[in-house]
Amino acid sequence: MRKSVVLVLLLAVGTMAQAASKTVHLSIEWTFDSKHGLWTSRDTGISLPKKIAGFRQNRAEPAQKDGSASFGYSGTHGVVTIFIEHRLIAGFDGTGDCTSAARDNYLQVMHKSYGKTDSEQSFQLAYNGGGKRGRGVATLCHFRSFPGFDGRPVYSEVAIVLIGDFLLECRGTFIDKAGVAELNVFLRAIGVKKV
Repeated sequence: MRKSVVLVLLLAVGTMAQAASKTVHLSIEWTFDSKHGLWTSRDTGISLPKKIAGFRQNRAEPAQKDGSASFGYSGTHGVVTIFIEHRLIAGFDGTGDCTSAARDNYLQVMHKSYGKTDSEQSFQLAYNGGGKRGRGVATLCHFRSFPGFDGRPVYSEVAIVLIGDFLLECRGTFIDKAGVAELNVFLRAIGVKKV
């Protein structure tokens, strides 16, 4: 009996040690250069200045309660919102590519909230920035009527890139096609390009 108690205790200690070694850091670490207004993520390598390709930052929330980050930009033709979160916060455990599933979830919410589209076009993405690399997907939708833009038709693109264990989610919404071209310049400036 004594041997079985010792064995159970050793197994319990081994299991606890193994669980402790798998502790995951879910929040994003940032540095801020106040002179240039530049937020840089150590985890993703992404740098987000006050101005990117004609867009001006109007919101910076690098440390939300759930560990995610959110940044907002506005431009002449529309707005861009960036979310960065650990894949576990987004509901994707494991180590495989989850970008298509994350994009599909995002599109499902958009369709439910904003209605029907008359066109959708998808792209593959690659990220290279700050010594980090990632891959992902994007979909450009044309909504026939968008509540946030007085019911006018808009273009809205959702781009999702997996960088290590972090998801970079970028959504741009524009009143005309010129905004889509500006979004492409914005994405390239932060290290994301269509492949």
